[in-house]
Amino acid sequence: FPSRWTIYPTISDPSIYPECPATRDTFIGFIIANAIVTVIGVIIGCRPILNRLTCNKLAKKGRTKTILYNWIPSIVMQILANVACGAVIHATPGYEHIRVEDVVMLYLIRPRISLIAMSTAAAFVVLKDEYPWMYSMLSSAVTEVVLQLMAACWVVARGYKTAFGDSGFIAIAVFMLIGLGMTTIVTGIIIFMSRPYDSTGGKLFDMTSWHGIRISNSFGNRLWN
Repeated sequence: FPSRWTIYPTISDPSIYPECPATRDTFIGFIIANAIVTVIGVIIGCRPILNRLTCNKLAKKGRTKTILYNWIPSIVMQILANVACGAVIHATPGYEHIRVEDVVMLYLIRPRISLIAMSTAAAFVVLKDEYPWMYSMLSSAVTEVVLQLMAACWVVARGYKTAFGDSGFIAIAVFMLIGLGMTTIVTGIIIFMSRPYDSTGGKLFDMTSWHGIRISNSFGNRLWN
């Protein structure tokens, strides 16, 4: 990203504010944070586990319309977490010029690996004739599209105001829009493939065999049915 989009202090005396961590430490911290969020997301995203944790109040078996709203809490929590980070940065001496809303949108650009883990669990794990991670995966996919759309709009709007005509900005904007388009297409295909059956377990899955091994093809063959 252009230097004007980076988070940096304005105080000239380095003794007043703590030294920034090395790039390696920042990368390791990012990986650890992503791993923790992914593990928690996979655990809570399992329908039977969530149903037990909420004393049978949420994630009831057979409900098929949760995809209409279960992505909203994910977006809200992502934004609130970024707001908290932005508030901490803004309150740090030397960083008062950093706007909280810019931190929120800048952090939305960071890649999230939880969707990959959720998609893997949803596609391959079958428990008692149900894909327990299916709706969580669909929710994560919709969440990712919305977050990428928000980030792409911010990049275009922010770049237009500060770097109009800058080839670097144009490249970033094009990259963001291409990523958003690909994510949207993949999400649409996934939702289309999963539409004909009750992914929470209301219908017995079609089983087939491959070299003598019984496997479920109910997820894959939705594209053609």
